[in-house]
Amino acid sequence: MRNQIVEVLSPLYFARVASFINRTRNLSNAEAETVVEEQAQVFELRKPYLMRLWKNCPSEIGRSEKARPEQTR
Repeated sequence: MRNQIVEVLSPLYFARVASFINRTRNLSNAEAETVVEEQAQVFELRKPYLMRLWKNCPSEIGRSEKARPEQTR
């Protein structure tokens, strides 16, 4: 299952990298670093939401049953 997820997400990853390259190709290092910092800030803001999604994802997506305390009660 994990291999399938990686296969599905790989094109999205490469598209994201290509988008970043296109966005920053004419920027200075400092300007490109600002773009990276902005993306990191957005991730930090959305991290709690992503963690809730991960906590509630079904085990067949790749999480072990032991990692889901709400099911061990």
